[in-house]
Amino acid sequence: MEDEKTTRSLFRIHMKTRIILTLLGLLTFRELGFGMGEEHVGPNPSAAAQPDWPRNIVEVVRHPSCAYSRWVNGGESFYFHATPAEINELVALYAKARMRDHEIRIEAGSNTVKAFSGTTHEYNVSLHILGGHTWR
Repeated sequence: MEDEKTTRSLFRIHMKTRIILTLLGLLTFRELGFGMGEEHVGPNPSAAAQPDWPRNIVEVVRHPSCAYSRWVNGGESFYFHATPAEINELVALYAKARMRDHEIRIEAGSNTVKAFSGTTHEYNVSLHILGGHTWR
């Protein structure tokens, strides 16, 4: 009978220790946990078209004025630091993409985007390709 009580007591202590260590581990490493993401700094001439992208949109993505790009959970964002002539090239390439609607929004001001490491990149043209999972 006493052996059984000792065994139960040791089991409870062991379980409490595991729970406390697990909680401490979660609290310790909570800032290291990120969603699925990837980034690229500078032009990416070898970028590959993804199956869910509109046809020919990859030509915009490969443009040499691309300053920074990021993929997070399926959605892709591309940021360009382009001259006026390069902006015209980007618009022409975008117009050739096979989509029902082509939406372009022009806004005044300068923009920056923050990389995962905290560095910032200036841009004046951006392209967002929505993809991945949608949660409802």
